[in-house]
Amino acid sequence: MHGLGQTPQTSTITNSPGKSARRFETILATFPAAAPRAWAGTFGLLVPGSATAFKLYTLTATGRERGSNAVTVTRPG
Repeated sequence: MHGLGQTPQTSTITNSPGKSARRFETILATFPAAAPRAWAGTFGLLVPGSATAFKLYTLTATGRERGSNAVTVTRPG
């Protein structure tokens, strides 16, 4: 994800309601470079049938931000 030998300095997991644009993202957690990247919660998924998108961003030592592909989760119901 960070490519070309750029070591990530921090990682951030974000959430967007449905499949909305990045401007609606909420930061859920920020992780230092050496920390495990895990998050558990129901943010945006409280109502059956609701959907939310998650992305992981890393910030490199050179200040570049790299983002993963969005993963959309839909609560059954």
